[in-house]
Amino acid sequence: MKLLLKSLFVIVGLILIALVALALLFDPDAFKPRIESLAREQGIVLNIDGDISWQLWPALGIEINQVRAATTETPGEPIAQLEQASLRLAIQPLLRGEVVIHHVAVDGAVIELSVDAQGRGNWEPLLSDAEPSASGKEPSAADKEPASDTQKSAKGEPTNLQLAVERISLSDSAIHYVSHQQTAESPEEASDPQRLSLQNLQVDIEHFNLQGEIFSLAMQWQFKAPAMAGSEGLTVNGSLTSAAQLAPNMSEFQLGEGRLHLAVAGDEQSAPLELQFDFAVRGLQGEPQYSGEVALTPFNPKQLMTALGQVPLRTRETQALTSLAVTASISGDSNSVALNPLTILLDKTRLEGQFSVTDFTAGAFELLLKGDKINVDRYLAPAEEAPTEAPAASGDEPLIPLDALKPLQARVSVDFEELAIANMPLTQLRLRLNAKDAVITLERFSADLYGGTVVASGSLNARTDTAVIEFESGVQGLQLEPLMRDQQPESKLGLAGALNAAAEGTTHGLTLNELLQAANGEANFAGDDIRISPLNIEQQFCRIVDLVNQVDSPDKSWPEFTQMKQLSGQINLVEGQVTIEEFAASVEHLAVGAQGELNLFSGGYDITLPLTLTESSTSETGCRVQSDFWLNRSLSLLRCQGSLSTLDPAADCGADKEGLKTLTKDFAAYKVQQKYGEEIEAAEQELDEKKAELREKLEEELGGEEGQKLEDRLKSIFR
Repeated sequence: MKLLLKSLFVIVGLILIALVALALLFDPDAFKPRIESLAREQGIVLNIDGDISWQLWPALGIEINQVRAATTETPGEPIAQLEQASLRLAIQPLLRGEVVIHHVAVDGAVIELSVDAQGRGNWEPLLSDAEPSASGKEPSAADKEPASDTQKSAKGEPTNLQLAVERISLSDSAIHYVSHQQTAESPEEASDPQRLSLQNLQVDIEHFNLQGEIFSLAMQWQFKAPAMAGSEGLTVNGSLTSAAQLAPNMSEFQLGEGRLHLAVAGDEQSAPLELQFDFAVRGLQGEPQYSGEVALTPFNPKQLMTALGQVPLRTRETQALTSLAVTASISGDSNSVALNPLTILLDKTRLEGQFSVTDFTAGAFELLLKGDKINVDRYLAPAEEAPTEAPAASGDEPLIPLDALKPLQARVSVDFEELAIANMPLTQLRLRLNAKDAVITLERFSADLYGGTVVASGSLNARTDTAVIEFESGVQGLQLEPLMRDQQPESKLGLAGALNAAAEGTTHGLTLNELLQAANGEANFAGDDIRISPLNIEQQFCRIVDLVNQVDSPDKSWPEFTQMKQLSGQINLVEGQVTIEEFAASVEHLAVGAQGELNLFSGGYDITLPLTLTESSTSETGCRVQSDFWLNRSLSLLRCQGSLSTLDPAADCGADKEGLKTLTKDFAAYKVQQKYGEEIEAAEQELDEKKAELREKLEEELGGEEGQKLEDRLKSIFR
C-alpha cells in the first residue's frame, strides 16, 4: 500500500510538473494575431480585448475573454460579442505537445442584428466578398500567410493545433433584432422600431463529430416580442432535444427522435405546444432537399390565440376549436414543400389527405382532403354577438378580390361524409376546384341534401378588369319541408313536397349591385304534391265567386294549405329582375297559373295567380258554381304582393282588385245576356233588316259616290 501511494504521488507530481512546464513553455496568447488576421481575410473585424490564457478550472483549457466582431463598414458597431469562451483541452495529447480541443464553452454571447430605414441588414456585408481590411489597406505579408495546422510557441517551436471537439456548449447568450424600416406613407404614421429578442439561449452538443456518427443536441431559449394592441408583450419559452448526425462530406444532416417544446405566455394565458419530429436535409453542398415526419400533439387553439394577445375567440359551442393535432410526412426543396400523407384531428373531426406548395414563386398549391363529420356552424361567432344596429350595406362594396384571384394557381379536392353549414346537413359532399391562368373553375360540387341531390359547376374569369361568372346548378328530389324548417324557422311561409330544378346563367362585376345588374339566366322547375301554407287557393276562389254573385259564403272549415299537383314552370333572370315566364299547377279541379316579377334589388315581388275551373265544383268538398260563366275561363282572381324577406301568404295574398273589376263587369254582361238574350237578338235582327232596306233606297236614289258617303255615315251612327 505504501508503494502504491508513493507511485500515485509520483504520477500526480509528474503531471503537475508537466502542466506547469507546459504553461510556462507554451503561450496561447500567441494565437491572437493569427485569429484576428484570419477574420480580416473574411471581411470581419475581430477584436479580442482580453487575453488568451490558460484555464485550470473546472478543466484544463484555454480561455478567451471579451471578443467583439463587426463588419468592415461599421467596425465600431459590433454584430456579435461574447464575455468568455474556453477551449478545454484533452490532457493526454497535451503531454505530447499537441493541442486537442474536446470542449468548446461559450458564455455571454450576444448577437445584434438590425435593419435600417432602407431595409438593409447590418449582416449583409458579411455575405458579400470580403474586403481587404477595416481600414481599406492591403493586408500585410504576415496576414497573407496561409493557415496551417501548426503555430509557433513563444520559444519559436512549432505546436500542433487539432480540432476534435466532443462537446460544444453555449450559455447565457442572446440574439437581438431591431428593424427601423417604415412602411407608413407619411412621417406622422411612422411607428416605433420593431424589436425582437431571443434570450437565455443555452446550447449543449455532446459527442460532436464529423465522422457521420450520432451526437446529441439540446437547446433552451426564451423569445420575447414587443407589446401589441391589447397586449403587454409575448414570451415564448422553448426547448429542443434531438439526436443529430452530420455526414463526413457535409452533404447531409439529420435530426432524429426530436422533441420541440414551446410554452407561449401572454398577459393572462399560457399555452403549451409540443412537436415530435424526424428530419433530414440532403444536398447541403448544392440544392438542398429535406424530408421527415412531424407530429404536433393536441393543443388548444383558443388558448393559444389568447396567449398570443389576440382577441378571445368565441364560438357558438364553447367546446369548438379546443383540440387540434397534426401529423404529416414532409418533403420538399427550396421551391416546394409537400405534406403527404397529412392527418388533422380537429375536435371530433378527422381529416386525411395531402397539402403541397408546388411553386413558392408562383404561389401554386394543391389541397386534397377527406373528412368524416364536421359542423361548421359550431365554429361561427355566437348569434347574440352580431351588432344590433349594423350599418346597412349599399351593395357597392368590393365583393370579389380580383387582384388576389389573378395569380392564384391551385387544385382543391375536398370530400366529406357529413358537413353541416348554415344549418344545412350536407352528406356525401364532393368539391373539385381548379385555379389557373386567372380562371377559377368549379368543376364539380355535389351533395345529398334533404332527401335530394344538389349539383353545381361554374367558372370565374379574372383576366380582365372585372369578374365574369358562368354557372349551372340543379336539384333533384329536394324535400322543401325540412329545408324551410331549418333555414327559416320563424317564417310564416310553409312549403312541403319534393322539388326538381335546373338553372344556368351568367353575370359580371365586382360588387353585389354590379353582379345583380348584369345577371342573366333561366331556371326550370317541377314538383309533385307541393304544399303551400297558410294559403288555401280553393277557399280564395270560392270566396271571390260568392262575392261576385253577391251571396254570403257558407260557414265551412277549410284546411290552411294548398296542395298543388303536377307543378312546373320557368323563370327568367334579366338584370336583377326575375320574371315568371311559365307556371302551371292543379289544385283539385282548379288549374293555377302565375304571372309576375321579383326584384332582387328591392326584394319585392308582385305575382298574380290566374285560376281556371275545369268542372262545376272546385272539389268534392269544395264549392259548386251555378253558372257556366265560371267554367274553363282564366280568371285573374288572386294576387300576392310583399317582400321576400317577410313572406306571409296569409297577409300578402288576396283578391286581385283590378282583375275583380273586370270580372264583375264581364259577369254582369253575361247575366244581361242570359236574361234578355232572345229579345236582344230579335232587336238586332230587325235592325239589320231596316239597315238593308235603307241601303237599297239610298243606292236607288243617290247612287254613286254620294250614296256611299251617306251609307258610311249611317253605319257609324248605327254602330
